[in-house]
Amino acid sequence: MGKSHVKLNYAGFQAIRQSGETRQAVTEAAEQIADRANRLKKREAAHYAGVPAMQTKQGVVALATTGHYEPGSVDAMFDNQENDTLLKAAVGGTQ
Repeated sequence: MGKSHVKLNYAGFQAIRQSGETRQAVTEAAEQIADRANRLKKREAAHYAGVPAMQTKQGVVALATTGHYEPGSVDAMFDNQENDTLLKAAVGGTQ
């Protein structure tokens, strides 16, 4: 077998990582995880939320979180601690 040489276009790759389409896709993924976590929760008052994507040096980052200072956030923290709800939601697990 011959050797293959691949040259990466880092500027193009970075442009894709920081594009509006990527930001929207990442935000939607975080919201889907939060929605699954809300369906999987064991504590009725728990509420999980998706945080919109934010620009970073490397690209965009969005969060599915238990929330902070929102109604149901403390219950979500306990629910996640007891049941790994966010982990199950992220990997598509079931109750």
